[in-house]
Amino acid sequence: MNVLILAAGMGRRVNSDIPKSLIKFNDGTCTLSRLIEGFSASYLVNKIIVVTGYNHNMFENLRNYYNVHRSKNIEFIYNADWNTRSNLYTLYTGLKKVDSFTDLLIVDADTFVQDINILNQLTDLLSYTKKSSIVTCDKVNSKGEWKISTDSDGVVSSVEIVLDNSTTKHITSGLVYFNYTDLVELCDQVKSIINKGLDLDYWDNLYVPSDSNKIKMIEAYAPGYLRFSEIDHPDDIEFINQYMIEESNDLYKRLYFWKGTGDHK
Repeated sequence: MNVLILAAGMGRRVNSDIPKSLIKFNDGTCTLSRLIEGFSASYLVNKIIVVTGYNHNMFENLRNYYNVHRSKNIEFIYNADWNTRSNLYTLYTGLKKVDSFTDLLIVDADTFVQDINILNQLTDLLSYTKKSSIVTCDKVNSKGEWKISTDSDGVVSSVEIVLDNSTTKHITSGLVYFNYTDLVELCDQVKSIINKGLDLDYWDNLYVPSDSNKIKMIEAYAPGYLRFSEIDHPDDIEFINQYMIEESNDLYKRLYFWKGTGDHK
């Protein structure tokens, strides 16, 4: 399996000159280092590709570290179109480095994973099922997130945006898996769009269910709160530091057993 980490975005809403994936938390880690460490631990992952863009020189320290302490084939590449095109071009830049005849896990670099061991478990599960999947989870701060619905066979039937800031289940985690067959189809779609000089708002539109979409995704649901968090706002960084890094037992209970849904003991 190859892992493609999309880390080219600027992250304007975070109000930082540092790329979102490099912003350090209270424990000294950042989302990108946690993702690389987690996927490096999986024997199923052969190659990790990181596509940078905004302030790409800031990734040099991390690149140099993994050049010395390399347990996997880890490659950093630069997307020169990061500021003029959507993340479809970041994806395209990375796909050109993906090994042939393999499956691929595409990851948003601003995805914080509390326990990196879950990444090893996910690669095991996805590689075993060999079904193209959207990895979902339960999120406390879910405003503006994508919620997945499935049919009776577990195939993703719709994607809707959560409008209120609520505690919601089946929210996209930032990880999407493609088996080899669907990866070929994905690559063909991406090349076709780019060769025509077109673009998309988000590359993710390529797997959202529609009449014209040939790729059928299933849901790989990782239940449980405080597993994943996406960094979109400064408040998200504070939330991670206070609630996902510190792991307050009292707060953990209150988040897990909110009023009317569980035992508060």
